[in-house]
Amino acid sequence: MYGNSKTDINLCTMDKSFKYKVMGAPTPVAPVQSVTYQIQNKEVATQQLYVTFSLLDDAGTVKITYSRTQNLANDPTADMVDEVTNFKWTKANINNFVTVRSDPFQFNAYDSNKNELFSGDALMFFDPESKYIMTHSMIPLYKMAELPIYGLGGRKGSVQWPKTESTTITLWNSHTNSQHYQPFYIYRNVGGSWCGVFDLSTNAMDYNIQTNREDQNVIISHVTTSQYLKKYIFTAPTPNQVIATYQKLVGLPAVPPEWAFGWGHFKDGISSIDEWVKIAHQYTDALMPLDHLWLSVDYT
Repeated sequence: MYGNSKTDINLCTMDKSFKYKVMGAPTPVAPVQSVTYQIQNKEVATQQLYVTFSLLDDAGTVKITYSRTQNLANDPTADMVDEVTNFKWTKANINNFVTVRSDPFQFNAYDSNKNELFSGDALMFFDPESKYIMTHSMIPLYKMAELPIYGLGGRKGSVQWPKTESTTITLWNSHTNSQHYQPFYIYRNVGGSWCGVFDLSTNAMDYNIQTNREDQNVIISHVTTSQYLKKYIFTAPTPNQVIATYQKLVGLPAVPPEWAFGWGHFKDGISSIDEWVKIAHQYTDALMPLDHLWLSVDYT
């Protein structure tokens, strides 16, 4: 079972944080659409990870892949998105959008106008045994908003984060938590345009968001219980354009079936099929329309 990083383990205080470095020269793919770095923990040689930066198009849509090996055959997210059909790369250079520091390993990401999207994004912790990957990002913001981050799952209330100076958001599907696993957020960057970030993983995640209002930035620490992580970065002048690019990757929502537009009945606390049949008969007897019944978690 997935634990709670707020109480079970505090990766921010571990000695291994920020002790990763690039091993050897990077491996580019000519004409530099992507580049791969092999990084290693300075003290634990077995803690190695491959980080690949790739351009999906000339507009600066960037994919960052963290993986235990260069062979992604076992990556559970491989067929979840379509990078080929809706994105076209011709000549842009990945080095115009990402700069990498070797020791300690960290990177900065930029939009096409050279505005910083991430400043000093670093791998804080990778454990091949427990399968934790933790990254640490500082986001410079445009004219600090009161609630600068939008998104991160379906929930009641505001779509903005954080509500306080420090907020931890856990994404995994359960009835008591967010039932909509959406590791996607947007913000307005320091240059005034908008940036969207999509963390693609099939595993549970934690986001710790800290707002530094004095320095006008937000620090996001992201933990996933996996040996694979793909981070997609989208930039555009408006939030609607960012979301449109995101939808190009994940696809548009399907049109619901006709019955889903009809009248439905939902009620908590019903645990037997006989009770549901009784409700259906009550609709029939009252000559009221009924297209579907929603059976909640109480029914097993």
